[in-house]
Amino acid sequence: MGPAGSGGRAGIGMKKLRTVVQIAFTIFTNGYAYGFLNGKIYQGSLKYACVPGLNCYSCPGAVAACPLGALQALLNRRGFQVPFAMLGFFFLFGSVFGRFICGWLCPFGLVQDLLHKIPLFRKRKRLPFHHILKYGKYAVLVLLVGIGADRAGGHRLPVPVRGLRQGAGLL
Repeated sequence: MGPAGSGGRAGIGMKKLRTVVQIAFTIFTNGYAYGFLNGKIYQGSLKYACVPGLNCYSCPGAVAACPLGALQALLNRRGFQVPFAMLGFFFLFGSVFGRFICGWLCPFGLVQDLLHKIPLFRKRKRLPFHHILKYGKYAVLVLLVGIGADRAGGHRLPVPVRGLRQGAGLL
C-alpha cells in the first residue's frame, strides 16, 4: 500500500471519502427540497450566513449565501464601504483551511471531479505553442486589473492602460 497520493488502496479510499464528503456538503448547503419542488428561493435567516465554498445564492435549494455573491452584493451597494466582515470571512477560512474548502466542500469541486470521470473531456498534455501561450494568463491579469482600476475611477493608471481607455470605447 502506497501513500494516499500514489493511487494505491489508500488513495482510492481517500477519493471515495472525498466524494462522500462533497456530496454530503452539497446536500447540506443545497438541501432546501421545498425550493426545488415549488421553484421558490429560500429566504430565511440562514441566507445571511455564508458557507465556505461557492454556492449559488439564487438556486432554489440553496440554504445559505455564497461568499463571493455576498462580496459582490456588498461591493455594488450605493455609498461604497469596505466590507470588512466579508473580507475577514475570506481571510479566516482561507488561512485556516486553504484549498481544503475547494477540494472537499465546494459543490463546484464535486462537479469538476464528476466531469473529470467522463473520458470525453481529457486534457491534452501539451498544446501547440504551449511555451508561448502559458504567459497569456499574465497578459489577461494585467488587462483585467487595468480595466478594473479604470472602472473604479483610478486616474493614475499605467501608461498602457491609459491607452486602452482612449482606444477601446466598449470597455
